[in-house]
Amino acid sequence: MENFNCGQRTALQQHFLSHYRKTILNALCRQTYPNHEYFIFAGTTVNCSITTINPKEATIHPRDGGLRWNSIKNIWIGKHFLIQPAMLSVAICRRYDCIIYLGSMYHLSTWVSAAVAKITGKRVLMW
Repeated sequence: MENFNCGQRTALQQHFLSHYRKTILNALCRQTYPNHEYFIFAGTTVNCSITTINPKEATIHPRDGGLRWNSIKNIWIGKHFLIQPAMLSVAICRRYDCIIYLGSMYHLSTWVSAAVAKITGKRVLMW
């Protein structure tokens, strides 16, 4: 069986943070595995009427229910297509060993960013 360890620092890309994912995202941010941290990269603008997590959660420590969340810019093209330019910087950054992308075919920057991340030696996974 393949070792599923993503490395010590994992970036998690999302289009926005849906309220129903808060528990799992907080659990990842509270990860207690030695020397392992998760960092969330998500926008705050949405293209639908779903309830999202309050951006103030980024100011609360994960052990107190908050998230290790970096707010990034969402550029929506129509209702479905999304570009997140900041994800290219994350792919290049040496700070992260692994990036987990949402994996939507409509998130155009995901595919460019994932290719760059692979070239720079990062592990790339799709949520």
